[in-house]
Amino acid sequence: MVQYSESESLVKSTKSRKERWHQTISHHKSAYAASGASNELYFYNLMHSSLGQLTAAGTGQRGKLNNLWTGRTKGKVKETQYSLLMVLENSGGFYKNETGFECALAFGDFILRIPGDSQHIAQGIKETWGELCVDFEGKIFDILRKEKVLSLDSPVWHLENPEPWILRLKELLHRPRPASQLEVARETVSFLTFLLEMLEAATPKSAFPAPSNWFNNACLMLSSDLSKPLDLKAVAKKLDMGYETFRVKFRHEAGMAAGKYRDAERCKAACNHLLNTRKPCWEIALYLGFCDEQHFSRRFKKWTGLAPQAYRNKNLKSQTSNNK
Repeated sequence: MVQYSESESLVKSTKSRKERWHQTISHHKSAYAASGASNELYFYNLMHSSLGQLTAAGTGQRGKLNNLWTGRTKGKVKETQYSLLMVLENSGGFYKNETGFECALAFGDFILRIPGDSQHIAQGIKETWGELCVDFEGKIFDILRKEKVLSLDSPVWHLENPEPWILRLKELLHRPRPASQLEVARETVSFLTFLLEMLEAATPKSAFPAPSNWFNNACLMLSSDLSKPLDLKAVAKKLDMGYETFRVKFRHEAGMAAGKYRDAERCKAACNHLLNTRKPCWEIALYLGFCDEQHFSRRFKKWTGLAPQAYRNKNLKSQTSNNK
């Protein structure tokens, strides 16, 4: 069975939302005690507005799993509300919805769930999981759906720098609960502003290729989350291959070893950041998982023959000359 996210969308009535949340907590306390699971409900909303309101919010935390597909099954239960789920630090998993869209999940990703949507959120093997979830409803969000601002075509998004957005959302959710219709409207507008600004800053994630295309799946995993070490044996296992089989087949298809392919992806990402952003070299080094700028500089020079700043200066000078 598939492991699902702690923070299920809660049903519309206040009583049902409260009961559903406490049932979820009760279930996970017994089912995941060994993995250190915990949940925190920030609030369930007692105020109702047809314009729109936040109905509930909370966090879910879970420790490492020993098996990839364990836990309870949600089956074909449809979402009854809109929901924003932000994947927290040191988390890893997978997403799939009824349209066949499937992708990996990691820190910096967020999921937009829409009423009527059926989806699976699975925690990865040997991975921890943490999420911040907000349920919301109302006519204002229905309008955004009609205009395809909220759409099943783009259910998963990625933020390159998620920390400020997570902190900003937590600050919004920890404000005193609305005590009047005016305050409900104010909170709804604040959340809507936050959501639209975050969508503008994020990029939609692409789906995995067809599961049968193991090579494209492998390349996608090797080029994802470049800031973290990657266990190639875990990649092989996710592809349902033995490690030696994966190693030989990948070298045959790509013309290089899997480790060198990932190194090449890090090089491409470094070049892209040097040419298309103003980030300092130390920040690019951290983003690509290097312990310090010196280590990054040595590796980059080995890749390209130039130090990072020299590469940036040379190419920017060339671009300036071409524009004249």
